[in-house]
Amino acid sequence: MELTEDMLQRIAYNIADLRFKFSLTREVLLGMGEYPEAMDRVMAETLETPDFQVFRTQVLEELRGGH
Repeated sequence: MELTEDMLQRIAYNIADLRFKFSLTREVLLGMGEYPEAMDRVMAETLETPDFQVFRTQVLEELRGGH
């Protein structure tokens, strides 16, 4: 299946949106005196959880057209 221009634009928008929200969250935590290393550690641990793996698989299936 080939991704259409609309699909690529939506994917790019969602990735950019998530990156922007992550950056804002990090800035807020820094302003509160939290350490970015702690946030990075939590994010790395989260990426290894079964819930994240299931979510990633669901996103992949949607991209493949298996809604």
